Parts: sequence; structure tokens; C-alpha cells
Amino acid sequence: EHHLEKRSSSVYIFQGGTKKQEDHWVSSSGRVLNVVALHPSLQGARRACYQMISQMNYPGLYYRKDIGAFS
Repeated sequence: EHHLEKRSSSVYIFQGGTKKQEDHWVSSSGRVLNVVALHPSLQGARRACYQMISQMNYPGLYYRKDIGAFS
């Protein structure tokens, strides 16, 4: 389950392996979310993605911290 307080027109969340259960979303399998940001710089896009991820809170949350770090 995630509660995204601040919405952004440049950050997108794509979901798969999720399902609606009553009034909230639940994971029905492994990798379920992709967070994508549009920004003029790679560093800005990474920062925006990780800011969005920091608003997510649910049991078993795991995300890679190295995506785009070595480009």
C-alpha cells in the first residue's frame, strides 16, 4: 500500500502485479512498480524518483538504489 501525498506532473508510476482490494491496492506478486521521472538531467530524474519512492511505505518494500548511478 502506498500513500503518495505530493503528486508531480513529471513523475510517473507504472504498476503491474497489483490488484484493487476494497479501497486500496495490494501486491499480488514480486516486482510491481516502476517509477519514472522526466527531467533535463539524469541526476534530477533520479532525485525525483527517489523522492517519490520515499513517500511509499508498505511491508517488504525493496528498491534498487543504483539505477542510473553509473551512467
